[in-house]
Amino acid sequence: MQRIGLSAAILLLAPFATPAAAREVIIGWPATITMNLAPIAAGIELGLFQKEGLSIRVVELKGTSMVLPQVVSKGVDFGFVGAEPLAALKQPGRSPMPVKYFYNATPFYNWEIIVPEAGPVHKIEDLKGKKVGVQVLTNTHMPITRVLLKNHGLVEGRDYSFQTIGYSGQALYSLMRGDADAYYIGWNEIANYQAMGAKLRILPMDREIKTLFGNGYVAAEDRFKSDPQTMVGFGRAMAQATLACLGALEWCVKATWKVYPQVKLKDGTEAEIMAKSVPVVQTILKTMLPQGLNDNPRYGAFSEESWSNLLRFLHEGGELQSRDIPTSTLYSNELVDQINVFDRKALMQTISTLK
Repeated sequence: MQRIGLSAAILLLAPFATPAAAREVIIGWPATITMNLAPIAAGIELGLFQKEGLSIRVVELKGTSMVLPQVVSKGVDFGFVGAEPLAALKQPGRSPMPVKYFYNATPFYNWEIIVPEAGPVHKIEDLKGKKVGVQVLTNTHMPITRVLLKNHGLVEGRDYSFQTIGYSGQALYSLMRGDADAYYIGWNEIANYQAMGAKLRILPMDREIKTLFGNGYVAAEDRFKSDPQTMVGFGRAMAQATLACLGALEWCVKATWKVYPQVKLKDGTEAEIMAKSVPVVQTILKTMLPQGLNDNPRYGAFSEESWSNLLRFLHEGGELQSRDIPTSTLYSNELVDQINVFDRKALMQTISTLK
């Protein structure tokens, strides 16, 4: 089939008329903008959010702990967050945090500990007496990091310390010059660093941690009744945009560069930059595929087993005083069926034209 460009691809979606005035949806993002926003960029470029009557604006915040209060106060509509801080806030006796997940964006846990390949650290136990780099101390995954290290006999303050080294290229530079001995970071950044030529070693991780999940989208609890259509529309556009990126990787990279030009690598020819960027997006998308992928995957769905594993992991590691937290206060799959109602055949036809 002849492949066409972006403008023609959008015309293929024209039967879904764009509303005259789209509702702005503000997303609280817990880090700097990276290629991790590829599906959002793809959804914007294909008009998928517009089809749902939405326009998207992403604002950068520093960690889940900064995003959650903004979701409660309606400073942002949705937050892209990790589960650990929310679980801690939902414990019995704590002040209620009226926020709940409605879309699982990364069903596969996607964080690893990396170290310079030429360095002396080969396993987690080797981090004794070392500094472990993190983006910020309010990062979503700090509790999991502490539990992971504790399971290998390392206690914060006694055996290691955390060192804030920031984000993206700044963090890589700090790691390679020795400001920290290791860095706990997501797959997307690792792939980006490798694309930049960094020689890194990924430390072996506990198998149990891979039963967890990464980040998802939360909303204030009252939105489930007052504004479910916006949540469904956002989730439906995200599901389709993820499929579009999976089926048209180079187009997805170009779309991300167009919407967020700051994420494009600076060095090399256009072809060289594309060759480095495609594996980064592939790595990101790998974490976004629904678990138990089949002919009819349910994008956005959470697994009760994953939540149970997370609460047990955090409780046994001392990060939660109680694991008796009703998961119904943490997430809901009530909108997932509606989110997955779209014409997959028509979408796949559109994807086949993207270049």
